[in-house]
Amino acid sequence: AFAAQVKELTEQTETLQADVDEKAASLEEVQAKLTEAEAQVETLTKENETAAADKDQLTKDLEDVKASLEKALADAEAAATQAKADLEAKQNELANATILLGQQQEAMSTQQKKLDDLVGVRTKIIRELGEALTSANLKASVDRNTGDIMLESAVFFDVGKHSIKQSGQTLLNQFIPVYLGVLLSPEYSDYLGEIIIEGHTDTS
Repeated sequence: AFAAQVKELTEQTETLQADVDEKAASLEEVQAKLTEAEAQVETLTKENETAAADKDQLTKDLEDVKASLEKALADAEAAATQAKADLEAKQNELANATILLGQQQEAMSTQQKKLDDLVGVRTKIIRELGEALTSANLKASVDRNTGDIMLESAVFFDVGKHSIKQSGQTLLNQFIPVYLGVLLSPEYSDYLGEIIIEGHTDTS
């Protein structure tokens, strides 16, 4: 009976030992899995830290880009405002220049009309002077371009003398009323600026 008990105990011990060994193997397997899981956790933690750092850097980069774009937009708006102001100033200058040009053109047109009137009046005066001198039988010629009247100089002075001869005085007394009668007529008085009298010596 004792031997049977020993054998039974031995069998129980072996069974227990087998269970222990099996449990130990299971424990080692669990330990290995735990170690692997810890390694994975550590890897994931590092990856999360790296991702967080990347996220922070990306956020910073995005903020920098946003700030840069906002500055560029502000600069562009300021430039557009300045350009608009410059354009308005140029448009005002152009408008003023156009007004001034119109005034100058009007003044030129008025001046041209006056010149045309003067040319027409001068031509008419020259024609009337010629006709009046011819009608008075006076020996004088009228330049049709300038209106100059040339009297025969030999009538006025003897050689080497400065006193007008009597015949010259007689001619002037006839000529001047005819001459002034045309120039000082009401029709031409507003156009008369000056009367120039010239005298010249002869070649000797």
